[in-house]
Amino acid sequence: MNYIKINEDYRLSDFQPSDLFDSDDPIHVYGKVESNFLLDNLAQSDPSYLQIGVDEVGRGTLLGNVVISAVILPNQLTGELAQLDLTDTPLAGLNDSKKLTEIKRKNIYQQLQDHAIGYVCVQVPPSVIDSINILQATLQGMKIAVYSLLQHIQSHALSAHIEIMIDGIKCPSLILISMINGAMTAIILLL
Repeated sequence: MNYIKINEDYRLSDFQPSDLFDSDDPIHVYGKVESNFLLDNLAQSDPSYLQIGVDEVGRGTLLGNVVISAVILPNQLTGELAQLDLTDTPLAGLNDSKKLTEIKRKNIYQQLQDHAIGYVCVQVPPSVIDSINILQATLQGMKIAVYSLLQHIQSHALSAHIEIMIDGIKCPSLILISMINGAMTAIILLL
């Protein structure tokens, strides 16, 4: 496999003026992009089309990080989850992670890593959460997740139509997409 490993740190000051928050601690991002899967997937769709799904975990806890993930799955595994039949796929059982046992959740996490075209996980530390509040920390983490994933696929997906699906009722400001490449287009859906 030809893949790009992602292991980087961002700071809120990379995306907004530093006078808007008290903490500028690093926000860690890790993941990978499978270059061959990406190219194969783009070649199979007309026009070139990718969906990036974004979700978070950890907003209900009192201590620790909030973690946001953005993932690109092969086209045959994408769409609105409620409308997909994942019965005979590696992601069977995925619907609502809160309804899964810890063992099933870990198994699906491994399947997502194994079958994803690309994914990133963003860990927003408690100091940042305390500085800007949990909602803003989640939205900033979503922005960083999308930004990081787009940065790592841009050389392969210059003319791709990209749909960003966010599980939530609020959407982070994603104006930064236009900074990636003028040929990329994006539609953002809130699930």
